[in-house]
Amino acid sequence: MNKSIIKRIAKNSNLSWHPMTKKLHKCFMKSYRDEFYSTIIRMFQDNLQLSQQTIYLISNREQVKLLNQPKKSKEKENIDYQIVAGCFNPWFDDEVLRTNKQLVAIELSPVEDQSKKAFEDELQTLILLDFLKSLSQANMSALGNNFHELRNIVKSSKQLEHVYLELMGNRISGEQFADYFGRQRDFVYKHKC
Repeated sequence: MNKSIIKRIAKNSNLSWHPMTKKLHKCFMKSYRDEFYSTIIRMFQDNLQLSQQTIYLISNREQVKLLNQPKKSKEKENIDYQIVAGCFNPWFDDEVLRTNKQLVAIELSPVEDQSKKAFEDELQTLILLDFLKSLSQANMSALGNNFHELRNIVKSSKQLEHVYLELMGNRISGEQFADYFGRQRDFVYKHKC
């Protein structure tokens, strides 16, 4: 996987979410109390320097190749981006990608001759690991919300099952997930919205 820093994302570039990231981000955010979420958003809006973060994105590589070709017209075109990782925190706002100078945006792209499937497998592994890292650092009132979406995603791919098994030492289960946080199995089901 190649990485390159994106210096600026144009205001009229389209931003979307990788489907796996979108699902995990949604369940991640539902795990916070509304008061906590609104307070932390207010704090970070007032002081963007507190919200330093690194966001990983992908773009349509064919579109980038076309834009890099010599043109007769001097009209600039924008590249559309998809959010992949670095967003699993309560203060992430996709508009910050266009406005925050403290942000580091990294574009991920396939290495030469890498198949689309191999690149997508790498992306899914990155998303899973970023999500698990964020879960282990989170202060959530409804941590159990994350288990069900995580289980669905892990079970959707042999490659993700393998990564999860290698990382956690066990297949995904309510008991194993609760144990990861030093809790009993009931914790997963009681701490769900």
